[in-house]
Amino acid sequence: MLDTCAVKNPTMGRNEFGAGLRQNGSSSSRYELAYENLRSAIFEVHLPPGTKLPEDTLADTFGMSRTGVRKILQRLAQERLVNLRPNRGAMVARPSVRESREVFSARRLIECGALPSIISLAKPSDLEVLHRVLEQEDEAQRRSDRASAIRLSGEFHTRLIALSQNELLADFVSKLVVSSSLILATYSAPIATSCRQSDHKQILDLIGSGDVSSAVKWMDQHLSHVEASCVFAGREPAAPNLKRILEDVAKRSGRGNT
Repeated sequence: MLDTCAVKNPTMGRNEFGAGLRQNGSSSSRYELAYENLRSAIFEVHLPPGTKLPEDTLADTFGMSRTGVRKILQRLAQERLVNLRPNRGAMVARPSVRESREVFSARRLIECGALPSIISLAKPSDLEVLHRVLEQEDEAQRRSDRASAIRLSGEFHTRLIALSQNELLADFVSKLVVSSSLILATYSAPIATSCRQSDHKQILDLIGSGDVSSAVKWMDQHLSHVEASCVFAGREPAAPNLKRILEDVAKRSGRGNT
């Protein structure tokens, strides 16, 4: 999370970015790279809710046809990350208050409900991996790297639910975590502090001790705290430089400039 409660700079030229995509080979590879980069830019809130996503700009940035871009936008729309408006184009989704409440309700039901299985199945090595994620998250928050803090917070929750060994739940939580990012961005929550690394550490300690009831209670409180950090009245974001942001995300992630 953001936590929902994540990434950073240099610019990359259009030719370098496009060439990187083409060097990856097949059109399906380019499609997946473009999808992952756009999804990351939305999740990490480089592209705030309400940002317009013109097909021609995306096609130019990704070095692909507008037909390919349209498929990516439709895929993200199915994940509720993009809104497709007839005759008006696509934009980054801006969740309603009702949708936001439903996302956090679903997360509490799933993540709290999965904790008994997680506690019974988790190995010490699994918890060690999560502790390393927490260390990275703490470092990102200390250096005010908002994007990385968002990504690492989400990684903590998705890695944790994966320990339940239920792939369906893991996939669902992954999508809810990204939706949570949009919610916090829409409703002006201080993302780096709303999903506190100290909360994550406490949950992990309770899991390690095998205290199911306390872990469930703490997770419920944690997610409720994140929801309570939202002020359900959005602000109109300034229009970002879509092309530059996507090129930066591709460069930092290593996707698109191999």
